[in-house]
Amino acid sequence: MKSFHLLLLCSALAGIVSPIMAQTGASPIIGFYKFTVPSGTSAWTCGLVTKKDFQGAMSATATAGTKSTITAASATWAVGAFPLHYVEILSGPQTGLILDIDPTVANTATQLTVIGKTTGAASFGLTGTETFCIRRHNTLGTVFQNGAGLQDFSDLVTLINDQGKEIVYGLSGGAWVDGGDFFTPKSDTILYPGQGFLISTGASTLLTFGGGSVAYVRNGPLKIPVYAGKRNLIGIVSPLVATPPDATSTVPGSSLGLVSFLNGFSDIINTFSNDGLLRDSAVFGSDFVNLVDGQTFSVNKNNTPFANGSAFASTPPTDTIYTQPSLVP
Repeated sequence: MKSFHLLLLCSALAGIVSPIMAQTGASPIIGFYKFTVPSGTSAWTCGLVTKKDFQGAMSATATAGTKSTITAASATWAVGAFPLHYVEILSGPQTGLILDIDPTVANTATQLTVIGKTTGAASFGLTGTETFCIRRHNTLGTVFQNGAGLQDFSDLVTLINDQGKEIVYGLSGGAWVDGGDFFTPKSDTILYPGQGFLISTGASTLLTFGGGSVAYVRNGPLKIPVYAGKRNLIGIVSPLVATPPDATSTVPGSSLGLVSFLNGFSDIINTFSNDGLLRDSAVFGSDFVNLVDGQTFSVNKNNTPFANGSAFASTPPTDTIYTQPSLVP
């Protein structure tokens, strides 16, 4: 895919794609973006995040059981300020790691407790000197505000959890609910950075992703946990901007860090068709040097375009971390 660039779209495109303001800093504002999903089922991710509620340096970290405590001596947080938030590591070897702030342990003015769906020890490989930021999680309710164009009681979003179970969500009155009973509230269901999901619609639909609090572009690498023996949906974390809505921005496969993620001549990933049938459209592997065809392991596929905002599937033999390089300059 070609790199995503921040553009100011002409007024003729207003209502197709939101105006985008180029800004400096770590989290340039985009606002929201729109694109058309096909009738049927297709695989996507959200290319936007929330603003940084804090950025600073750790002064210490300590492991306690399956959790870690992060201390930032210079912080002045309000107690219990982060009920639905996460820590993103911004420096050191774990740059791009996402750690949930434990909602059951209220943060103090200078300390917070983190948990994470990652491999390795509870320390998560942190040294206690890293720079980090705190953001509020994206949720179904904030990514797909008021349904975002999806229909009540028919259109669905499906997530796959770390146990490989598909969990379905629907809409009732524009609010997200359990897709089984269409009653239990689910608007606060978390959508992690890089987490892919399925959208199922009865008709081709123009959707609005983000807006409100979900209005920022992240940069830097992103570490995404991938679970053994499960079909993991992994997102291309850069906003999909369509001009017109049936065209997508892309980046080349060589830019996605897949060669180092995949075990050479064995592991594969697959992309999906964009016709709503969710068919495996292509299979890719690694020859240790290049992204290659995943059937012959001989045809170079470095220049294959991957659509921003889309998702691909991986079923690795062991729990691992996929590091997606920064896709936004």
